[in-house]
Amino acid sequence: MKTINFSIDELKKRNISEYLIGINIVIFIIMFLIDPSFSTKTIVKFGAKVNFLIADGEYYRFITPMFLHLSFYHLGFNCLAIYILGRDIETIFGKKRFLGIYFFSGFISSLASFLFNASISAGASGAVFGLLGSHIFLYFTFKERYKKIYGNSFLVLIGINLVFGFISPNIDNVGHLGGLIAGIIVTYAVHIKNHPFDFKRQLITFLVIPIITLGITFTGISNYKDSIDYHIYKGLTLIRMESYDQAKEAIDLGESKYPQYSDFDYLRDYMSKQINSN
Repeated sequence: MKTINFSIDELKKRNISEYLIGINIVIFIIMFLIDPSFSTKTIVKFGAKVNFLIADGEYYRFITPMFLHLSFYHLGFNCLAIYILGRDIETIFGKKRFLGIYFFSGFISSLASFLFNASISAGASGAVFGLLGSHIFLYFTFKERYKKIYGNSFLVLIGINLVFGFISPNIDNVGHLGGLIAGIIVTYAVHIKNHPFDFKRQLITFLVIPIITLGITFTGISNYKDSIDYHIYKGLTLIRMESYDQAKEAIDLGESKYPQYSDFDYLRDYMSKQINSN
């Protein structure tokens, strides 16, 4: 039977999840002071996931959405989740593994959203689901020890969050699922701290996962670049940002490449209404 190298006393120690929370709060305050309405223009400026901008080379938008939140509820829920989950995961896995799990899960969450969701998105939820993925790994790897400390509470929490995501509008559930799956995979690869050297896990961690991730990322970007969705959502986003001259150029270019689509006429009408209402 496997044993797990952590105790309840260890779980009480302070860790760097508090710094992640602090960064999220500071950025939220800055955004709120600049624009309390959190308009499209502001969240895009601060680094939200915007598919056409990623396709245009702003790859940092796979990471920056993890630090952006669009309401006090959004911020509070994710910060509480980071506090509850982050302390224990860092204690069990160590700082480097914890950061690897957190940021890789957040990146894959943004990547999944890029591949399957055209909407602008932001939030640390994908990284949080990655930490929940770590709990799934711990449960199935060290079941008896895990249940003595946590019972089944975290598994119930995962189920509630997934169901809530599917039934609630404006939630990037594909990003949540991406983060959860990434958390399980990368946690298996790195394992808990002080775990004996395992060549297979090291190979997965430092070779297989990066190659597959980069391959999916740049294949997805290549397929999206210059697609009909690229042009439509570029025009729509620029209109919402009130960048009307750029929006017109994007719409004209898109229509020249895809003249059979009527979506560009809709965008022109929508832009005219937005201009007249301002």
